[in-house]
Amino acid sequence: MTIHKLDVDSIKKDLDFCHEQIKAGGDWEKWNKLKVYEGLYSIMIWDYKKTSDLFLDSVATFSCGDLIDFK
Repeated sequence: MTIHKLDVDSIKKDLDFCHEQIKAGGDWEKWNKLKVYEGLYSIMIWDYKKTSDLFLDSVATFSCGDLIDFK
């Protein structure tokens, strides 16, 4: 994922690719992680409604310390 580069077009392509891969066989943790990545992307494009929906949907089962530091 290219979020650290802040290249919105590249991130969108990566997210589309991830959706295809997870639809082919992904568990709830992968779907959850993808929702967080999509939420970060949505912040970048100023879609705060979608951001809040995605983050709220994933918060109950979020367990990915590699995405966001909990300190």
